[in-house]
This record gives sequence, C-alpha cells and structure tokens, in this order.
Amino acid sequence: MTLMISVPSDDAKAIFDGEKTWELRKAFPNQIKLPSPVMVYVPKPVKCVLGIFATTKIVAWTAKEWVEYGEQLCWTEEQIADYLQGKVGYGINIVNPRRIEPIPLEKLIKLGIKPPQVYSYLSRREVLGILK
Repeated sequence: MTLMISVPSDDAKAIFDGEKTWELRKAFPNQIKLPSPVMVYVPKPVKCVLGIFATTKIVAWTAKEWVEYGEQLCWTEEQIADYLQGKVGYGINIVNPRRIEPIPLEKLIKLGIKPPQVYSYLSRREVLGILK
C-alpha cells in the first residue's frame, strides 16, 4: 500500500528542496505499513503528482510538542496552533524526497484514481500504472 498525500505547491517545493522533513496531518493514515513510499499530489493550480518520498515513522504529538519541529515543518508556532486547534497532530517523516516527471490529473483520472483532498491509499497496481 502506498500513501498519496495532497500538499500545497509551496509545501511540495519545500519537501523536494529538502527543507521540509515532516508533514503534519490532522488525520492518521492508519492503513500504512512502515517503511512506506508516499506520493505527493499538488492540487490547484498544478494538478499533478510531482514526486515521491519514503516514510519510516508516524508520530502523534500535541501542538506544543510540534512547535519544537516548526522549522522542519516549515511552519510557525501560530500556524501549528491554528491548524491543530488543541488536537493531536500526526507527523509523517520525510526521507529521501525526489521529484519525478510530473503526472497530470488527467492521467490519474484515466487510471480511475481520484486525487486525494487530504490523503488516499494506492495499490501496487495503481502505483505501477501511474509511473508507466
């Protein structure tokens, strides 16, 4: 199972430039087995899968704990607090990010893959279809 996450273009750039080493989520991707590949989909205006990274760790921490990782999230303390609103945040570590040839939304749709609003799971067959 491969995780596909949707991230804004600024966050995708930070991931693939090596600046962002943690991705923060409100929901826990509970079907993922570690270590796992993660595909990065960027919605409007890009509408493409731009790359992939590995993850070896998912942690659940409070906003107070995440503040210590603000630089690795590329977020300020205020952004973390506003996003989590007092709830636990789930962090996905980012290992070996790499850009790939962009895979447009049209190709995903042709393969029957709906891009995620937050995250989704892809089978091995779906991943191979995307990367062809």
